[in-house]
Amino acid sequence: MTDPKMTKTTPPPAETAFEPFVVIDEVAVPLAVAWAAHTQIDQVTQWFGSAGTEVVHAEMDLREGGSFHYCLRTSEGDEMWGKQRYLEVVPLQKLVFLQSFSDKDGAVKRHPAATTWPLETLAVTTFEDVDGEATKLTVSWAPHNASAEEQSTFEQAREGMAHGFDGMFDRLEDFLFGDEDD
Repeated sequence: MTDPKMTKTTPPPAETAFEPFVVIDEVAVPLAVAWAAHTQIDQVTQWFGSAGTEVVHAEMDLREGGSFHYCLRTSEGDEMWGKQRYLEVVPLQKLVFLQSFSDKDGAVKRHPAATTWPLETLAVTTFEDVDGEATKLTVSWAPHNASAEEQSTFEQAREGMAHGFDGMFDRLEDFLFGDEDD
């Protein structure tokens, strides 16, 4: 049975290296609630990251030119630092940022386990009102200033990215609605 609160759509792999990875979710909360979950640090830290991780450090300056610098810790205790540098912030509509791995000081670094992963990816998240009762979230993600090898690594990772985003959106759903399975 499909959960009426959130539906997930993951398009098939792109035919060319120039197609972004796109995930579309619809969550049964008003636009302002979905926007706050993505832009208020006290809310973001409750669900951000793939399944099995927790945010252990977070600093957010939500404005064009600002950034979100964070550290995720796995259940095994491994830490992964990341940074989003905001290029565009359109309240209740869109977030555009460069996503990268980083060190604890915020310097952009290579993926710790995949040296051919793009140094930076361009991410666009759009928020669309659905009849005042739900919000359609569209995440588009693509290599930015990437070499052919980095683009190839990105292309080969589509299935893993889909799995990762599904886990993260499950965490968002749990945050927004509580874990109703308990």
